[in-house]
Amino acid sequence: MPFAYQLQRAAKVIDVGHRYFETNGGNSKDALQRANIKLRSKLDNAFDIVPCPACGWYQQNMVLKARKYRHLWMRAIAFSLILLDLPLAFYIGIENLVNGGTVPWLGIVAIFSPALMIAWLILAIRNVIVSGYDPNSQDVEKRLQLAKSRAIMLSKK
Repeated sequence: MPFAYQLQRAAKVIDVGHRYFETNGGNSKDALQRANIKLRSKLDNAFDIVPCPACGWYQQNMVLKARKYRHLWMRAIAFSLILLDLPLAFYIGIENLVNGGTVPWLGIVAIFSPALMIAWLILAIRNVIVSGYDPNSQDVEKRLQLAKSRAIMLSKK
């Protein structure tokens, strides 16, 4: 049973012109054309995670995409830990150099390493959780309900 679903994407292009280099009062036509090209590229390669309305099954590429976006908050926390810890370690290292080594390097490592280890552990746990995720293991009726709400049935020719 052939079906389709509505796919929505947006593209944004910022037209930054300089008044000394503008020849036609701005490049809004060029910006619109670039936005259309960018949008077409997104639409040509995009798909949503939508099950088949006949059987409720997700295709393999949709399963992989569902895994990719599952528990993104864990990645955000891990990378935040790294980004918050790097300036602290850098500051302590610079302080140590300026003060002639009064802060032991072991102290720097003791502050820096736990955050990195926790970040790595969060990423590893997310990887394990996500690799076992299969949206096809969810309730078939719920999948069918979602599919039928999104699907546009195509007539066979």
